[in-house]
Amino acid sequence: RFVAKGNRQEREQRVRENLARFDLTELGNAYPMELSGGQQQRAAFARILASDAKILLLDEPFSALDHYLKWKLELELREVLKSYGGAAVLVSHDRGEVYRLASRAAVIERGQMQPPHTRDALFENPQTLAATLLTGCKNVSKAERLDAHRVRAADWQLDLTVAAREPQSVAYAGLRAHFLEYREGAEDPARNIFSMEVADVIEDTFSYLVMIRRAGRQASCIRWELPKAEWRAIKAPVLSVYFPPEKIMLMES
Repeated sequence: RFVAKGNRQEREQRVRENLARFDLTELGNAYPMELSGGQQQRAAFARILASDAKILLLDEPFSALDHYLKWKLELELREVLKSYGGAAVLVSHDRGEVYRLASRAAVIERGQMQPPHTRDALFENPQTLAATLLTGCKNVSKAERLDAHRVRAADWQLDLTVAAREPQSVAYAGLRAHFLEYREGAEDPARNIFSMEVADVIEDTFSYLVMIRRAGRQASCIRWELPKAEWRAIKAPVLSVYFPPEKIMLMES
């Protein structure tokens, strides 16, 4: 429950300011049942910011909003958090929200919270399968370590050179879709360049999602995301693709 503090004049002024901030001025006297889901969400923000709460729990705060209003409120929340003196906990399934708003993050799997990390550490080296998937990685394969510098990605049917020496016991390997790179010429497995065939091409709003797999193999597809102009320049049924060793994420569990 959030209660505005101060004398009556101060409370009324604070309420008016926050109603205006969230475009709710005309609904100031409305009952909750009279508000849409998005309006209720905005009203909750207004109540929070009109109070002097020491801890904010933001549970999917933008879930009922359209894209434009969601972005507008996210910008408002960013400004609030910059000057907020208390603690704020954000719960979200949206990796973009977490990346833009949080300084530290942790993954909850099967009701258990994994150790928290800095935002960048979590996204660059998720360490577990659950964290890798929740941070948005679309390409994951079962894997085993061959030696200190190589792993075998069984689902992709690729033996990959990797930069990470840890963990020693590898269960999965992952690679984000926008880290793959096109290379001219023949494949060179020793340098992580493989001949890949195109299984499907999906046009997205501002990019192409190119589904590729090891040429001549019945391997699982790998999602490759690249700008439209770049794909149109290299479009071919079979092409050489580079897997950057430093971008391959290894997971023990």
